[in-house]
Amino acid sequence: MARVRSQLGGVSAIRRTSARLGLLLLFLLATFLGQAASPDPAAAATLPAINACNNNLDDDGDGLTDFSGGDLGCTDAQDKDSSEIATGPAANTYPCDNARDDDGDGRSDYKSPTGALAGTGDPGCSSPHADKTETDENGPACDNGLDDDNDGRTDFKAQGGTGDPGCSGVADTSEKGTIHCDDGLDNDEDGKIDFQKGGLGDPSCLSPSDPSENAQCDDGEDNDRDLQIDFPLDSGCSSAADDDERGECEDTLDNDNDGLKDFAETGGDPGCGSAADLSEKNADGPACDNGKDDDGDGKSDFEVTGNARDPGCDGPTDTSETGTIACDDGNDNDSDGATDFKTGDLGDPGCSSPSDTDELNDKVECDDGRDNDQDDLIDFRATGGDPGCSSLADRDEHANVECDDGRDNDQDGLTDFRAADGDPDCESLTDDDESAPVACNDEADNDRDGLIDHPDDPGCANPKDTDERGTDDCDNGKDDDGDGKSDFEVSGNARDPGCDSPTDSSEFGTVQCDDGEDNDADNSKDFRAAGGDPDCESLTDDDERAAVAGCESDQPETNSRRDPSSSESIDENDNGETETSTPLTFREFSRALGVSAAVLDCPEEGGNDGGGNGQGDDDGRGCSRGGRTCHNDPTDDSLPPGGNILPPSNSCTLFRQNFGGNSAKLGQCGSATQQVLTGLSTAEVACEGFSKQRPEGFKRSDYEACLRAVQLSLGSTKPASTPPTP
Repeated sequence: MARVRSQLGGVSAIRRTSARLGLLLLFLLATFLGQAASPDPAAAATLPAINACNNNLDDDGDGLTDFSGGDLGCTDAQDKDSSEIATGPAANTYPCDNARDDDGDGRSDYKSPTGALAGTGDPGCSSPHADKTETDENGPACDNGLDDDNDGRTDFKAQGGTGDPGCSGVADTSEKGTIHCDDGLDNDEDGKIDFQKGGLGDPSCLSPSDPSENAQCDDGEDNDRDLQIDFPLDSGCSSAADDDERGECEDTLDNDNDGLKDFAETGGDPGCGSAADLSEKNADGPACDNGKDDDGDGKSDFEVTGNARDPGCDGPTDTSETGTIACDDGNDNDSDGATDFKTGDLGDPGCSSPSDTDELNDKVECDDGRDNDQDDLIDFRATGGDPGCSSLADRDEHANVECDDGRDNDQDGLTDFRAADGDPDCESLTDDDESAPVACNDEADNDRDGLIDHPDDPGCANPKDTDERGTDDCDNGKDDDGDGKSDFEVSGNARDPGCDSPTDSSEFGTVQCDDGEDNDADNSKDFRAAGGDPDCESLTDDDERAAVAGCESDQPETNSRRDPSSSESIDENDNGETETSTPLTFREFSRALGVSAAVLDCPEEGGNDGGGNGQGDDDGRGCSRGGRTCHNDPTDDSLPPGGNILPPSNSCTLFRQNFGGNSAKLGQCGSATQQVLTGLSTAEVACEGFSKQRPEGFKRSDYEACLRAVQLSLGSTKPASTPPTP
């Protein structure tokens, strides 16, 4: 017993010691765990976050571990998507590591044969990153990406029925199956096998899923007992694959979906004229059973079901495909020149379909049935529509003219031509000017030149020009030549007679009293309202010279300056060229001398000539002035006899205009004339010498003027001799 107690005491001591050791271990463990649960914050901040690309695991089963282990699905150790799967552009680069079923076979990506996902990957993938596709052209026939049996279908597909019907799975080594048209056998012993692309297979097979190679129209039997066998001999066969030799009018089917079938004496399909008819449609039958889209709306005939039915057809015997709906009734309901819904944009654009109940288009202003621009006109119409609408597709009823553009162009607070409250200056919707009429658009001849508005009146620069006057002298509203008249006018007394048209650039005319020249060298010009030549009686007066009382001539002057019976060659224009000229007549001499012909032409009845050398006037004083005598005979071109009619100095002075008013030349001309009169020289020699007294040499006009002065002093118009050659 004592021994037992002693032993029991030893056991108790051992138990107490073990308990103490257990408590110590628990304390040390708790201390360790406490430190692990509360790490140093600074140290914790430096530790990397754990994710699929740095967790030392092959998360996607491709045999590669993490970024450090070469898994290309990881872009770095801290891959943002925390996945070893390739994403983004890399997903297309690595189709065997993107977690997608790219070839539709129900399997995806490469899986390591030694990993946890072994056997679940796509058999077309031999590695996660080397393969560029999930199919292997050297792999099983049902996963190699090839149409091995030429039936238009490829490989096994998990969904959609798009794969080859002969493939039962990706490991299937043949695309041939058990269906007659895909089993690789000539089931009907016609030498043709299965369905194949390009018409190379059995004609009875319309697809690899077709269950029989032995259709009625290819079985060698007269199935419908019409004495015609198979395609193409049996008219009821549409092809060798047709499994019914009967035509549509005897096949017990409603082939045209009109609720009626086949030929029958009563109640049959109206498209069937007999049981032998191949179609339940009759091209010459009613519009709703003829197989045609008679109204062009994209729908045809009557059908009991489906969307192909024309809404205008109430039954197969209906003779018209148009109905009562606005877009299928054959009427132009909105008067826009377009009717109903038609295919190819040929109908009314407001119709979206033949079932549309309204031909208007709420989204287009020119086809919405509203007066959008308040001009009392609506939409595009075949006739009478809004002129701002160019077509039914036009989205704006406004036009590109000021009175229909929707803008206040003249900033008067009023806009366009309107049925009410529009711009009062707009006369119509086609008026292109909102502003009030001005001279160049008011349809009036404001400047009385016979031309109206732009562009006809040359004074109008544009339609908004406020003045029809222009810039030319005969259209500028000014009296440019000071004669009291201005511009060209078609009527009235204000017209300047020198203006032939509004574009005439000068108001001067051609008569002496309106030509802008001092024709009589009296230092005054033309007829003027004030300050003109006093000898001009009017703007139509063609002689600036004064008439002498009692010596007015009633003899008409000739219009010819030359006597055509006598001519000579002279350089009349002093331009180095020889013109054909003639000597002056007596009357022409009077004109050249700058005096009135009336001074030289005396009345027929005359009295004492006053000691003169010719006939005189009634008072006996004669008609001489300064030694000049009268001469009445218009047919006599010679000067009156009697010697000198003018002294040399006076005769040269009368030609002062020829000399440019040079006083030295006048004296030289007088000396030359005096030499001839005194017999010291001939006219030719004296005048040639005179004409050469110029730095630039001989001048023909000076020579001619000198000869005429000599002739005048000698009393003869005959030339002294042939003019010399300079």
